[in-house]
Amino acid sequence: MQIPECAAFDIETKSIGDPYEIECATLAIIDTNNKFYYFWGDDIYDGVALLNKYSLITGFNSRAFDVPCLLKYCTRAEGRKLRYKPHFDLFHEWRKKYKTNMSLKNFAKNTLNLDKFENTNNGPVDMWENGDMDTLMQYNRWDTLMTLGLYLFVVQNGYVLAKMGMGLRRFTPETITRIA
Repeated sequence: MQIPECAAFDIETKSIGDPYEIECATLAIIDTNNKFYYFWGDDIYDGVALLNKYSLITGFNSRAFDVPCLLKYCTRAEGRKLRYKPHFDLFHEWRKKYKTNMSLKNFAKNTLNLDKFENTNNGPVDMWENGDMDTLMQYNRWDTLMTLGLYLFVVQNGYVLAKMGMGLRRFTPETITRIA
């Protein structure tokens, strides 16, 4: 099966709040050719421009959070392109069907047998505030790698697995049938 070229992306923010109002701390992008890019500060503008070069993007809760946060780092035309670009968001797909949240950690553990990068001392906002850029970069990179891995698994297998209650739920995202 031919895998459509795609870029997985994830942001971390400087604070918690409304994505239209808070600042982006970092942007990580990895594509299906395993090219990895990492942006922070004013370079985030370049990251958004790069993201817009891909014909398909994937993220996790990226429709409702990452994309709105990134809109302030691009022109109006670039923002329109980013908002309406073909976009696979596993969190959005899950929530549309089950009307509940599901974590990236749950999908990655149960579908890919991967544990999420954990820093037990701090969350990403704390990492940013403490200047722990190395750990923040690892955290952001790991989320991006898991997002790409889940996208590739869904394209190849048509489903992901998530633990709900005492068992696993096999979930087939509706959008993937139009992408693959």
